[in-house]
Amino acid sequence: MTARMLMPPVVLAVLFSLSGCVAPEEPPKSEDKPADKAKTPTELIVGTWKRVNVTPPLNPLHPKTVEFAADGTCTYRLDDARHGFRVTNGTYSILGKEMTMNIDPDFPDRKIIIEEISNDKLTISAILSGNLMVEYYERVNGTIASR
Repeated sequence: MTARMLMPPVVLAVLFSLSGCVAPEEPPKSEDKPADKAKTPTELIVGTWKRVNVTPPLNPLHPKTVEFAADGTCTYRLDDARHGFRVTNGTYSILGKEMTMNIDPDFPDRKIIIEEISNDKLTISAILSGNLMVEYYERVNGTIASR
């Protein structure tokens, strides 16, 4: 037999023996899955928020809640000695970290900066009567619209 005749069987034998040496590809592990997309401020703000602090401090700190709906409407509830309890409805929109609220006819298109927002905390700031005011809120339990 000549070398030419032995070559094809030898090549095939080498290929078959090498094909068993390659490990099969493992399916991706659960931790290899892409992380959930981070929620935007527009998604996170939906729900009811209770004011827990304000800077500069108000004495006393009047109870205040704001409810933001996914459709861009909001409800503002405030109880203070000067005006008593009142409920005001309005609208809001968010672009990046800037929120525009239309809830008080004396201050239409009020610009508010969202300083921090998470599933359970909201910090906003605005200029009121020439002074910077920062309000701190906590989410009222069970009011996350979408998880």
